[in-house]
Amino acid sequence: MGKRAGGREAEDRRGLASRRVPWVLALPFTPPSRPTQDRYCASQRDPVYAEENPTWGAPRIHGELLKLGFEISESTVSRYLAQGTSPRDSSQRWLTFLKNHCEAIAAMDFFTVPTATFRVLYCFFVIGHGRRKLLHFNVTEHPTSAWIVQQLREAFPEHRTPQYLILDRDSKFKGEVAAMLEDLGSELIRTAYHSPWQNGVAER
Repeated sequence: MGKRAGGREAEDRRGLASRRVPWVLALPFTPPSRPTQDRYCASQRDPVYAEENPTWGAPRIHGELLKLGFEISESTVSRYLAQGTSPRDSSQRWLTFLKNHCEAIAAMDFFTVPTATFRVLYCFFVIGHGRRKLLHFNVTEHPTSAWIVQQLREAFPEHRTPQYLILDRDSKFKGEVAAMLEDLGSELIRTAYHSPWQNGVAER
C-alpha cells in the first residue's frame, strides 16, 4: 500500500508540473531595459544638443554625455543622430553653417597621384573657404604625423589658425595632429562617414 501511495503522489506531482509548465511559458517576457540609451534619447531631444549646436557631431556629443555621467558608446550616438535627423534638415543646417562662417573656415585633405614608375605620392593641402585660396601644399611618399604637423606649422605661421578646420576621419589626422590644432585654438569639425560633400571645397 505504501509503495502504491508513493507512486500515486509522484504521478500527481508530475501531472501538476505538466499543467504548470505551459502556464509559465505563456507568461509575457519583458527584456531588461537599457536605461543608458533611454537617457540618451531624452537628452538628444534637448535643443542644446540637437538644434543649438548643428555642427556638433557624434564625437563631440559623446564627449559631452560622458561628462554628464552617461555611459554610452560613440557608435550608439551616431546611430541615434542618424535616426533623429532627416538628411534634408541635416544638410540644410550644414550648408547654412558653411555660408555664415566661410571666412573663418579652412579645410585640409590628401589626394594621391600615381607616378610612371608605379610610386604613389600623397599630396597634402590646406584651403581657405572664404576666397578658395590655397594656403599650403606639399607632397610626400610617407605622410607621417610628424610630417603633417610640420606642414600645418608652415600653413599657419604665428599661430594664425582658422576658427574652424574641416577634415575627414582619416587616421592620419588623429593623435598628434589633432592635439596640435586644438592647442592652436582651432575647432576641429570632422565630416561624417562616406560624406565627402560635407568637405566639398577640399574634395573638388
